[in-house]
Amino acid sequence: MVQQISYRAERVNELIRRELVLLLKKETKDPRLQNVVITDVIVTRDLTSA
Repeated sequence: MVQQISYRAERVNELIRRELVLLLKKETKDPRLQNVVITDVIVTRDLTSA
């Protein structure tokens, strides 16, 4: 069964993904993380965990 994700949850998923990408690019010094790609973030229905 396919779960529908609310518009708000989709926006939160994308915001978290973007912030994680920025953190990896700007804040990490570890060269092993240079080519890491975050493709998806999923939050719980109540938006308390991702």
